[in-house]
Amino acid sequence: CFRKVSDLSRRLPDPFSSTAMHASCAHHQRPTAPNEIVLCDTAWWIVARGRVQGPFDYQWTSDLKGIEFLYRGVKFGEVCSEDELYADLSPFGLPISVCRVCAVVAGTLAMSLAALEDTETRTVRLTKALDEFGFSRFRVRRADSPDRPAG
Repeated sequence: CFRKVSDLSRRLPDPFSSTAMHASCAHHQRPTAPNEIVLCDTAWWIVARGRVQGPFDYQWTSDLKGIEFLYRGVKFGEVCSEDELYADLSPFGLPISVCRVCAVVAGTLAMSLAALEDTETRTVRLTKALDEFGFSRFRVRRADSPDRPAG
């Protein structure tokens, strides 16, 4: 069910180009911190050491019973069950720290969606999860509020 992604990372668009962003994220700002997660609608970008990776995104499966995770429009993972998430970002050549942060964000997002949490509650849950897994250096910011962290 995964698309072939060989050499895909060399052909991916600039994460801040209009084709890489959601239409509603056209106002998306450049990073404001060396380590942050920028949230916009269903998408998120990970800024690690000043380098932007993304967009990461999710979509519901066609039967609306599951969630698939995407990196720049290509599926990299899915929620397999209430207790299991599958993710493989290796074909994209991302730094391991970005992959680890992405796994925390994706897992937290899946839990928040299952719990029907609003954006503020989801952001608080994400911040706590980042702290719990040793990524407290990442601040969380919504794209529509570039000057203040979300939550």
